Amino acid sequence: MTPQELFEQVHNATPEEVSTQHALPIGSRTYTANGVKEIACRDKHGKPVTLHNSPQIEMRIKDKKGHRHIFYFDTINLQDSTFSGLNSRILGTRKSIDFADIKTVEVQNGGKAYHYVYK
Repeated sequence: MTPQELFEQVHNATPEEVSTQHALPIGSRTYTANGVKEIACRDKHGKPVTLHNSPQIEMRIKDKKGHRHIFYFDTINLQDSTFSGLNSRILGTRKSIDFADIKTVEVQNGGKAYHYVYK
């Protein structure tokens, strides 16, 4: 997806509190997710596809200096013109990147064993 497509999808979403659980007994985590339900993106051939947002979806952002930043897509939020989100669910570490610094955005199902816990 383009940086502008990422901006529009996250900007137009309504954040919500969610809980996730890993397949291993490491406990659940509760956090505010971005509220994006379906992610409009493109496959490697440029064909439009839709991914169902889940805790398994990973996002790689490449900045204009060539550095890669990895996030869990559902944790990405937008404050002013800066995206921030978790890059580790276990450690709970957050990273940030300014919208103006984003060159490319890649989204994929990382296959991690996380799922939402519904009460």
